[in-house]
Amino acid sequence: MKISLEAVLSRYHIRSYSDGFIVIQTPENQIQQVSFPLFITPDILITGRDVPELGKFDSEQSRILQTLQLEVLLVVDDSLDFRQKTDFNRSLAAIAISAEWMTLGPACRTFNLLLQDQRKVALLVNSHK
Repeated sequence: MKISLEAVLSRYHIRSYSDGFIVIQTPENQIQQVSFPLFITPDILITGRDVPELGKFDSEQSRILQTLQLEVLLVVDDSLDFRQKTDFNRSLAAIAISAEWMTLGPACRTFNLLLQDQRKVALLVNSHK
């Protein structure tokens, strides 16, 4: 699905999404198709094996997220059970980051909306059915 978005200069933002990939516009105004897993903020794009697995989330990854000074982490991950999601949410709440679990479409649209509002947001897609 294609997303309508006012120009967001010099930031990563999501142009469209589909099963298995997201199309982003880079800060250099290039269009790039990115497969999962991925982690994206307005300033950072991480893909592939470098993306942290939520089931193996540890204090080092928590520290890294804290240095990004995020307000909201949007999460698309079908692999975790309720207890694991609750533990992850508590870990992030301890460092003042709100984790919001969504399906892919709403997560992509919310990322762009929060980006336009100049909020410190990130999207993590670990698995998607």
